[in-house]
Amino acid sequence: MRYEDLLINPEAVMRRVAEYIDIPFSPQLLVPTALDAAWPGNSSSGELFEGISRRPIAAWQADIHPLESAFVNLLFPHILRDFDYEHWSMSGSIYRPASQENIKTYIKNRWLWQLTSRSGILPP
Repeated sequence: MRYEDLLINPEAVMRRVAEYIDIPFSPQLLVPTALDAAWPGNSSSGELFEGISRRPIAAWQADIHPLESAFVNLLFPHILRDFDYEHWSMSGSIYRPASQENIKTYIKNRWLWQLTSRSGILPP
């Protein structure tokens, strides 16, 4: 299941999920909740809305940092391939600090990138 597909056509996706886990489909499956409480929405940006919104399908592309794109392309090419995603293009330098990235985190992230990009695997 792809996140985008769930946002675009929630009923069709939830019907497939219900069938896959062998439960009857119910319209209640289309009402987003978290721990039986109303779900505030699928926003990682803090934007307030109710239910399922299609806005995050493309909104993340404006916020993703080049280092994040580089890690996804390097470490998850099989996921990109299996779910029919293209490799993420990088706009800008991976060495530019990310928004709200403090110096300690910056150093750790770039050190991890150097280790990973050279070996192709994450250290333990």
